[in-house]
Amino acid sequence: LSQFHYNRNGYTLHSPGRAAGFAIMQKTTWDPTEDEEAGPSEVNTTKASHLVKVHKDKLTVTYNGKANHIQDVGAVQSNRPFSNKVLIGYFEMTVVNAGAKGCMAIGLGNSSFNNMRHPGWEHGSYGYHGDDGRKFNHSSRGEPYGGKYGAEDVVGCGLHFGTREIFFTKNGKNLGVAFTDPGHSYFPTVGLHSEGETVTLNFGELPFVFPLDEMLREERDKLQATIFRVPLAVSEVNELVRAYLWHEGHIGALRSFEAAANLPPR
Repeated sequence: LSQFHYNRNGYTLHSPGRAAGFAIMQKTTWDPTEDEEAGPSEVNTTKASHLVKVHKDKLTVTYNGKANHIQDVGAVQSNRPFSNKVLIGYFEMTVVNAGAKGCMAIGLGNSSFNNMRHPGWEHGSYGYHGDDGRKFNHSSRGEPYGGKYGAEDVVGCGLHFGTREIFFTKNGKNLGVAFTDPGHSYFPTVGLHSEGETVTLNFGELPFVFPLDEMLREERDKLQATIFRVPLAVSEVNELVRAYLWHEGHIGALRSFEAAANLPPR
């Protein structure tokens, strides 16, 4: 059976057995020695807006500006983008204090994101805003989406690398696909814009409110069903098995399989 291995802020897929072709499609496990694969773990304090305070845990953020102007947004991003080795990148934001107006936003932004703007307002960014419940992508007007959110709500943002879809969650419920075919906008991004707003981010060090593991199991089942519906000739199955054993370094098993199947050595 296929398995999903937890990698801090996402899951990698592994499948042995008949679905050798499926195993070849697996994403490799998280390697903490490589920044581009490690995934986010905390707020990037060097790129945080001067209008916010990042607390010592580097996960809690408070707006400390006056919010007198539209450009007085205080935004932060994670220290790293979602890992390119996970099927689904995901993080959550708990609203500790909605502040005076609840003008918070959660989403994704690219590496050149303007930290004086909400995610979704800028080119190359996507956002879901709490004060009006709308979703935004390079727009100041947005579109109706998942309803407003505020104090004590837990809001999440996910990117499905397989389907190229961005989705948001609220208090454990998937609000549906918000955007498709995103560009390189993989940094978890949060914007605050009214006095007293405080949020705490979770990149996977603690259990998520949204049942991400269930979503991954559903993805596994769909992929397995697709694979078993594809008719394969014996020769194709043999080549898939050989490729899998070779890829995984199981040379002894490879030689035994080749002998049993009367195949020339790879």
